[in-house]
Amino acid sequence: MSVCKRKTRYFGEEAGGYKQVTTIGERIRFLRLEQGYSINQFASMSDVSKSYISNIERGIQKNPSLIVMKKLATTLNVPLEDLLLSLSQTHNK
Repeated sequence: MSVCKRKTRYFGEEAGGYKQVTTIGERIRFLRLEQGYSINQFASMSDVSKSYISNIERGIQKNPSLIVMKKLATTLNVPLEDLLLSLSQTHNK
């Protein structure tokens, strides 16, 4: 699997260390928490409902629209491609 080392993020405990962030929702949650935003703050800043963000982060909403993804990426100050590539890169291993 080809993973861009520079952009790979880890969080959470697992058997030998940390769990790799593999879904778009996990990546969004990691970046949101890394920047110190509560889900309420993030929802307000991005103009996306907190329930929708929560559903993305928990994997319930598995196919968020590009419009929503762009809003979230902009709020997180990351290129949209970073959110989308993190998932496709882990599936290419």
